[in-house]
Amino acid sequence: MYFKADPLAKNRIDIITHLVAVACANQAPGGCVMGVLDVRRSKLITPTVPIDGLDTMLRAEAAYWATAWQELG
Repeated sequence: MYFKADPLAKNRIDIITHLVAVACANQAPGGCVMGVLDVRRSKLITPTVPIDGLDTMLRAEAAYWATAWQELG
């Protein structure tokens, strides 16, 4: 659920729905579609097309932040 007044960017929706789908894959083995409910606009937003390499991009981003955190800490 998204409650903020600022519009929600498509790239954020894609990342959110992908991460929730990956995290909940064991809970819904038959598969289901994840979505974000924009409460202020009364709109359910679901992913339209899969993004090739999204897992790889997210892992790379996480590795970057983990390395940066270790270096700065």
